[in-house]
Amino acid sequence: VFTPSGVGSFTLTYTFTDNNTCTSSDSLVVTVIDPELADAGLDFDTCIDVGLIDLTSLQSPTPTGGNWTGLGITSGVTFDPAVGAGTYEVVYTVGNGTCLTRDTLAITVNPLPVLTISPDTVICLNDSTQLTASGGVSYSWSPSVGLSDTSVSNPMASPGVTTTYTVLVTDSNGCENTEVVTVTVNPLPVVEAGNDITLCNQPIAETLTGYSPLTSGNGVWTGQDVSAAGVFTPSGVGSFTLTYTFTDLNTCENFDTLVVTVIDPTPADAGLDFDTCIDVGIIDLTSLQSPTPIGGTWSGVGVAGVTFNPAAGAGTYAIVYTVGNGTCLTRDTLTITVNPLPVLTISPAAVICLNDSTQLTASGGVSYSWSPSTGLSDT
Repeated sequence: VFTPSGVGSFTLTYTFTDNNTCTSSDSLVVTVIDPELADAGLDFDTCIDVGLIDLTSLQSPTPTGGNWTGLGITSGVTFDPAVGAGTYEVVYTVGNGTCLTRDTLAITVNPLPVLTISPDTVICLNDSTQLTASGGVSYSWSPSVGLSDTSVSNPMASPGVTTTYTVLVTDSNGCENTEVVTVTVNPLPVVEAGNDITLCNQPIAETLTGYSPLTSGNGVWTGQDVSAAGVFTPSGVGSFTLTYTFTDLNTCENFDTLVVTVIDPTPADAGLDFDTCIDVGIIDLTSLQSPTPIGGTWSGVGVAGVTFNPAAGAGTYAIVYTVGNGTCLTRDTLTITVNPLPVLTISPAAVICLNDSTQLTASGGVSYSWSPSTGLSDT
């Protein structure tokens, strides 16, 4: 048994004596050299999810041709970090016999960062929400559309459509983890306040119409002289902007406006009051009175369309001329006095002789007209 104790050349002799006591010998030379030390390379850290690591390619161990052993070693030259987080000592062995040397490599397997991210959320178009992530030292968000900053842990997100964002988190060990959050974007309701309108300056309530939507949410009117339910009551001339705001079932809100122009109304004028007699027949009020503005309507006892019939009876009649509608409606009252026929008393029939005369008498009036004039002293 030869046990090297130093470098050099050593002659060793083998002597053999047989059963006849005959002796013979031979020798050999043992050359002892310094062994070539195994070098597994520098210790390193890695992340648990990087996949198989080719230690020979990564570490360039010397001398070449050795083999690797230890927990996590697969296929002789690869290390699998999936063995779990922790520190692993793997051994690089080269040579054999007295020339066998080993070197130990420490591999630290780091876990992925524990990533916490804000939950999925719902916003309305044009609104924003803050996304948050934690668990690392640097952050990268994608896609960048709608984000205030892609490299912070808490960007503001205001996408125009439903978007799923991915955040890549890197910890102090350089290990990365990802998570996703979806921002659902609900559209705004389509709101129509209706057409601009013109009203007259009278304290008459006008209910607004033509606006939408009316269902699946809540709509409110705001502005001068308008109620939340959309009833506008003029209080002065001018132009007034009214806003209809609608909030749908998703709490998304939109609005539209209309302009109410308030003008002074045109007063109705039925013309001057007049008297008439009960027997004059039907009177065309429009032709007789020339009311303004034109196009109005007449109403009252004895009225049919635009005519008045004194045959309704002697007395005084309040006839109303109405023009316009809504807040621009105005009225004027015309007084028509219908006089009865005079109560006439006349002398009775008389008989006279030729060339004689008789006196005729009549009463009940203020003027008289006799006819024919033949034979009368005065008509």
